[in-house]
Amino acid sequence: HKTVTVCSIYLPPNDKIDPVALNNLIQQLPEPFFLLGDLNGHSPLWGCADLNERGRTIEDCIINNDLCLLNDKSPTYTRTNL
Repeated sequence: HKTVTVCSIYLPPNDKIDPVALNNLIQQLPEPFFLLGDLNGHSPLWGCADLNERGRTIEDCIINNDLCLLNDKSPTYTRTNL
């Protein structure tokens, strides 16, 4: 039995990501932790067809902090017509 930290964040699509702030957040999380959220970044790592600057910043954060991405490259967003 062990406590697990869950952190959920939202990064609005038009706000610039501050990589230093994101890294600082990660450094403050007690291990083990799950970092979940709507980060509004595009990367093939999580099923997007393209890679944008925001996605690259998030990828770099994952690599620099030796994090594990829990996704099988399935899309995390689908557009529906209602």
